[in-house]
Amino acid sequence: MEYLPNRRRFLLASAAVAAVCSRVRAQRTSPAGTIEVSGRTATFSVDYGRPLESVVYTFVQEYGWPVTFEEAPIVYAGDMVDVTANFSVGIRAYNPRGGRLEFTYGLANDGAPPTDPLPVLKAAIDAHHRAGFPGRYEVAASEGYFHITPTAHHDERGVLEPVRSPLDALVTVDGGGRSAWPVFNDFTRAVEKASGYRVLIGHNPFYQGNQPEIDQRFESVQARTVLKSLIRAAGKPRRWYLMFVPGRRQYALSIV
Repeated sequence: MEYLPNRRRFLLASAAVAAVCSRVRAQRTSPAGTIEVSGRTATFSVDYGRPLESVVYTFVQEYGWPVTFEEAPIVYAGDMVDVTANFSVGIRAYNPRGGRLEFTYGLANDGAPPTDPLPVLKAAIDAHHRAGFPGRYEVAASEGYFHITPTAHHDERGVLEPVRSPLDALVTVDGGGRSAWPVFNDFTRAVEKASGYRVLIGHNPFYQGNQPEIDQRFESVQARTVLKSLIRAAGKPRRWYLMFVPGRRQYALSIV
């Protein structure tokens, strides 16, 4: 009896994500940046609304690094760009205030990819901060992943204040021998309750195909740890993007 409401919730949330994306599609380009190599030095560059998203996307495509990105809340008007296409509908659409990001990093011998992603990702974050783009970030290695997560953002008055990702919240989720999809739904609701942000579900590996049963109960466990456990249970290594919807108190979570 629980499956149908969960399925409707997925469809409604997906429609909401699609609606947000459709309002700004004309303003978006590919998140891929460019990497130019000269000897043992590489230069990354991009001109994009979400430069750190581009960093993650590009390095995953180029090097196969298991990097995730969780965006800082964007609520300050100075950190947003109004891209509303149709003012008559009464709903405004915003993009983050992005721009050009560029930084250099070292390669391994013979121009091979860097052996350690951590200093490269730190260089990307440092360049992001120097450029004055929205949000402050850190990167940490954990269980085979490299997580880029927020540490601060501008509040609605433009004052910099500490902030954490919704996935830092402690949640309680009971697998109860159910398939991964309803457990994942419970997980997102638990994150919403603990963080105060609505979480829309984008692309995920739990909705279709054969799904494992989740027996484990997570009691006051960090949401990021729970998510990794669910991903492992699905049988394939996955990365995720937790993207804030500017001007709204909500996120879109996509697992790719």
